[in-house]
Amino acid sequence: METSVRRIGARELYAEVDRAVDRAKAAVAKSMSLEMKLLQRDGEIWSLECQLSKAEEELENVEGKLTDARHMVKGRGNGLQRKLQLLEAQLDTSKKYFQDTSERVRQVEAKAEHLEGRALRLRMECNQWEKKHEEAELKYQDTRKRLYQLVSNMRNI
Repeated sequence: METSVRRIGARELYAEVDRAVDRAKAAVAKSMSLEMKLLQRDGEIWSLECQLSKAEEELENVEGKLTDARHMVKGRGNGLQRKLQLLEAQLDTSKKYFQDTSERVRQVEAKAEHLEGRALRLRMECNQWEKKHEEAELKYQDTRKRLYQLVSNMRNI
């Protein structure tokens, strides 16, 4: 009677260990997936920062041209006035592009921070599951040892 009760307890322990292992594997897979997303977001941030840098360079270039054009307009007349207006339009376009790119960078950085927090929480959860798994493994080993001792004692009887 006592042996069958212990067998049931050991089976339940085996099942609990298996479930804990499955949960730990799932948590690790989810953590890896989020880390991959984080790496992808980092790549997007880098790409947007490059675009932002190019836009800043273009903006500086256009502002320089605008300043030069303003100086030339003072002595040259209507033709240069039209060129000045064109450069001002380019400057406005470049500023809008710069603002749009800056906004996208801010959004991606916010998403990256969110994903970093989520990845950290998943790592912590994974560590907790690994600790539970280790505890369950120790219980399993202890129960197994007691079971073998009981079987040995029963054989000696």
